[in-house]
Amino acid sequence: MREEPSGLNEEPIGLYLHFPFCLLKCRYCNFPSEAGCEELIEPYLAALFAEMEFYRGLEVRTVYLGGGTPSLLSPRQLEALFEALRRNFSLMPGREETIEINPATGSPSLWEKAREGGINRASIGAQSFSDRILEKLGRLHDSAAVGKTVEDLKKAGIDNFSLDLMYGLPEQTLEDWEETLEAALSLKPKHLSIYGLSIEEGTPFFRDRERLVLPEEETEVAMAEKAEEILSSAGFVHYEIASWALPGFESMHNRIYWRLEPYVGLGTGAHSYFRHQRYQHSPSIRDYLDHPLPLLPEAPLSKREEMEEFVFLGLRMLEEGISKRKFENRFGISLEAVFGKSIARLKERDLILQEGDRIRLNPLHFLLANEVFVEFV
Repeated sequence: MREEPSGLNEEPIGLYLHFPFCLLKCRYCNFPSEAGCEELIEPYLAALFAEMEFYRGLEVRTVYLGGGTPSLLSPRQLEALFEALRRNFSLMPGREETIEINPATGSPSLWEKAREGGINRASIGAQSFSDRILEKLGRLHDSAAVGKTVEDLKKAGIDNFSLDLMYGLPEQTLEDWEETLEAALSLKPKHLSIYGLSIEEGTPFFRDRERLVLPEEETEVAMAEKAEEILSSAGFVHYEIASWALPGFESMHNRIYWRLEPYVGLGTGAHSYFRHQRYQHSPSIRDYLDHPLPLLPEAPLSKREEMEEFVFLGLRMLEEGISKRKFENRFGISLEAVFGKSIARLKERDLILQEGDRIRLNPLHFLLANEVFVEFV
């Protein structure tokens, strides 16, 4: 059963476009992506453009090209993608447009085409600046390739970029991690996304988990604390659990997710949220080629489920947190009436702070965030 997206145009949306192709699947990755099927790129783009028509006319305030590896697109393919965006959507002035980049891919001509098409932000999957560790992750780039990508982006006029970094990696030491942070800062990023390694079922790392030499838990904690120390000293604000930014360079697109505002995801495995419902595509490229329009979920989110998501997603934002007034305006009931006991327990443990209208995670204990979130679900 399918449904027209009526009523979705009541407010501007965030738009996510998933590009599921990779040169090689990284050993830790469980995202919906495939390697070795480049012959499907053209039919995939045709299906993506058809899905755009389903949402024709929506006002878009952020665009995010994710993957997979969207930097595998050719300049011609990227230009066709931008033309389809302009043809189908009302793109707001001042919008944020981001492209994810694998440093093993892309070219100066691609970055020129990206800037001409509206891209004003890049998210670069550096992961580490240790070539030894990059090889263990199954990455195809070396540390020098990250610097070359940044240089080429800046020459093309894209100087707002984020670097993805990972800690808790096989055979990674605290010294390795400190060197990675310093190398990242030397490139002058505006934003950093920092993730601890999670070993997911179905990945090569999961298969080989008994043989992996991983840092001890106390070393991982020290790595997180070292990031806090170094990045804070460099002027970065820890504005979300896994995100750091110079003031004014926070991710506008990701904030839409964390604020539980409407967004549409196009392509394999992509999620959407609007009208109190979540939608998701199959992660299979071939399924998507056969059925590029989103299926209805089995049931809309209940009011309780939506309240829970509003709280635990909002609490990810360490600076902003959640507004009690916005909660009551949205749901017609006070935050304390629904979650008062949980809030009291967490305040007693000093895990959350209440500052006027706002409740937020205590940044001193952000590593215990999951203990906070389970109180609200």
